[in-house]
Amino acid sequence: MRAIATIARYTAAEAIHSRVLVTALLIIVAGVALGQFTGELALTDSRGIGAASQAWLFRLSAVFLVAGFAISSLVREANDKGLELLLALPLPRAGYLFGKWGGCTLAAALLATLFALPLLFTAPWIGVSAWAMSLFFELAIVASASLLCALTFTHVVASLAAVSAFYALSRTMAALLAIGGNAVAPQDSAAFRFATSMLDAIAALLPRLDRFGRTDWLMVDAAPWTDMPWLLVQTVVYVALLLSAAYIDLMRKSV
Repeated sequence: MRAIATIARYTAAEAIHSRVLVTALLIIVAGVALGQFTGELALTDSRGIGAASQAWLFRLSAVFLVAGFAISSLVREANDKGLELLLALPLPRAGYLFGKWGGCTLAAALLATLFALPLLFTAPWIGVSAWAMSLFFELAIVASASLLCALTFTHVVASLAAVSAFYALSRTMAALLAIGGNAVAPQDSAAFRFATSMLDAIAALLPRLDRFGRTDWLMVDAAPWTDMPWLLVQTVVYVALLLSAAYIDLMRKSV
């Protein structure tokens, strides 16, 4: 546990030194400006429209900041032979993996908090707190997927492309399934039924990230905390699956 805490602490410090927080602050400034602009264009509920536009930018930026940092950190250690040095030490490989994940989730928690603060000026605090918590859950899943892809591909571009595809599919799968179930869709076609079956199979393997960080929580007086238990269970399941796959891949590597 001491080794895991040490690796997590140094990974979080690396995130600060790699200008992740500076980039987040610049994105916050741009998001506030975007929220003011879209709010002025809206005919009704200008505060809600501004908060929704800010939340969209903040969520997407946080995902790519966490994914980019996690992948670049692990790939850089592999290229600099730092990973081989750590694996040669009397340290369980699971300790290294959990330490890196812990540092990435610490950075994710800090980003979720920073991106939620500007929303408090334009949205109800209950919706903002639920949005921040679900964003942290989402970033924890993204961090796990990023570590898995970095260990598998050991290349920044390939790993980032794989994580981007995973995130995009997880975010849009509900919309794709809704299109497939539309009444005007050619459901009598064999090719269409095959494509729909493939989409159902893929959707069963992916997390429902479209349920995380919903912008309607920021626009209406809803009760978003009722969804938190389901989001937490989904986060635990997918983090465990992704880290297990990453651990198996790490155990296959030779020093």
